[in-house]
Amino acid sequence: MDTRVAACSPGRFFAASELKVLLAFLVVNYDFKLAGGRVERPQNIYFAEAVVPDPNARMMFRRRHGAVARS
Repeated sequence: MDTRVAACSPGRFFAASELKVLLAFLVVNYDFKLAGGRVERPQNIYFAEAVVPDPNARMMFRRRHGAVARS
């Protein structure tokens, strides 16, 4: 039995779809901006071959007026 095939859960497609729905909901219903009036993206942090966003960066968000109603 091929272990690579057995490790691929069919639920991964559902999980990916749910994350896309969540992201779309946030983009449509909320305004986002960097805290402190920053306009440039915070610098990345590099660990060997990994690149990650600054964990100390802060974002502010608020619900938009006239946002899409949830059902």
